[in-house]
Amino acid sequence: MSIQIFEQKDFTGGLNLRSDQFQLADNESPEMLNVEVDPRGGVFSRGGMSRINTANVSGTWSPQKLFTFDSAFGRKLLLANSNKISQYVSPDFVTIKNGAGADITASGEHGFCVASWGQTLYMVCGNTGAQGGFSWDGLNAAVSLSPSGSSPNAWQSRSSAPAGKIPQAEHVVVHANKLFVANTREATVTHPNRIRWSDEALPTNWVESDYIDIFGGGAEITGMAVVNGVLAIFKEKAIYVLYGYSSVIGDEDFRLVQISNDIGCSNHHSMVATESGIFFYSARKGLFFFDGTNLNNIFEPMRSAFDLGFINNAAPETISVSALGRRIWLSLPYAIDGSSPDVPTINLVYDPSLGSYTMFKTADGYGVVAGIDFRTDSGDEWRLMCHPTVPAVLRVDMFGLDHDKILTGGVESGFETVYRTKWFDAGSYMQRKMFRRPDFVMRETDTPQNITVDVYHDYQESDGSEKRSFVLGLEPTSTGMLWGDNWATLIAGSSTLYEGSVWSNDTLGGSIKTAKNLGLCKTVQLRFSGESSKPWGINSIGYKWVPRRVKG
Repeated sequence: MSIQIFEQKDFTGGLNLRSDQFQLADNESPEMLNVEVDPRGGVFSRGGMSRINTANVSGTWSPQKLFTFDSAFGRKLLLANSNKISQYVSPDFVTIKNGAGADITASGEHGFCVASWGQTLYMVCGNTGAQGGFSWDGLNAAVSLSPSGSSPNAWQSRSSAPAGKIPQAEHVVVHANKLFVANTREATVTHPNRIRWSDEALPTNWVESDYIDIFGGGAEITGMAVVNGVLAIFKEKAIYVLYGYSSVIGDEDFRLVQISNDIGCSNHHSMVATESGIFFYSARKGLFFFDGTNLNNIFEPMRSAFDLGFINNAAPETISVSALGRRIWLSLPYAIDGSSPDVPTINLVYDPSLGSYTMFKTADGYGVVAGIDFRTDSGDEWRLMCHPTVPAVLRVDMFGLDHDKILTGGVESGFETVYRTKWFDAGSYMQRKMFRRPDFVMRETDTPQNITVDVYHDYQESDGSEKRSFVLGLEPTSTGMLWGDNWATLIAGSSTLYEGSVWSNDTLGGSIKTAKNLGLCKTVQLRFSGESSKPWGINSIGYKWVPRRVKG
């Protein structure tokens, strides 16, 4: 019989953890680690990560959240860590202090929660302790705000001058020209199900009657976020939306609508608001998207992780959801060996434009947390995440870096990269085939390297069950074409004769590599793994086989 061929050029389905191989599409993979999905097809190794603070952040390391604050004194990068909050003053983080020169501190379980009002940052400290909150202008000492409604700080009258007060609360957002807080304590009484709002355009003036209690869906309000003009309020097993607004002081027409009575969010680290909607993690259910009207489950390709016990559901505080680079980074305590990690060990990275996932892990085996996009005053975009155990904030998606720099001193560490194909049966798993030498279109590389390819037969994919293994040797590409000496300009003081312009990038192309025979079997699977600290990628896989006769 003649040789049959099939070319796999599309890899945009990404990672799918379904254990049933028959449910995987051709462009999906059951195993991806530290590789990206190219929207045009193909996969390639992720960019490196590098710390931005030269010294470790001082004190207890328990990163809560990164924030951006546009002050009158420039854009600020803030880190809520443990019970303190710091600003990045290159090359390190410096704690924000009060008028007495002492670090301001929070008492809540999740540290500071902040909201920007114009060029003032408001910070709530939790619903325990004695402090109401703080305001900060980005340069001077933080200003203490008295806890509204707690003796001797009486509630304010309607439309009075700014009072310099704020209720003790766990959460704060700006919405409808008001400051909203939730999960409050008033006059020593905790109100975990209460939301309050400030007087119109007066964020430090609070009227006693301006509140709503929400008792369904769990024991407390776990977070708030603004989406498409409405306020979404989360509890552990419910989502509510607050509609309405009035510019007439004291005449607010707020209406509360319940969106879900089973799906919610356990803490405000597990949700993130983007320009299109809110992405959040619901315990034992996965990642969801809410645009203010529709609630969508986007975790179906990963759902088997629950069934197989890979996610430690007993460690909800280790889970965070971040938005950076127009992708969603979900940090999870995840293990396939039956252990129950109590720190995030992986990131599931979701690309909304493709509807697909991939999986990342740092060189030292963790999932990074609490990230944001940060644009510097000079216009540079930094995609930032916190390492969960090393006191460092990391730049991620650094595609010019092929390793991670996590420890102090610029120590470089390579990371593992893996891509596994789905089982390929050429249309029938009943017929045996002799799989001939496949062709691979590999991304060009700057350095010599070897890509290891393990070959598995007939659905046997456990460790050690590979039928054969071979190495693809990749040679570096030559430098792109340069302008000749008739076009170049002689640069004074240069160590070379001419300084020319490069016509093309030296890693944009591909090279075709022919591998060894894959063997006689009914179905075949390939697992690619690259060398540490050497970027690589696959643009196409070309299968070739000769069908054998089917015996009755």
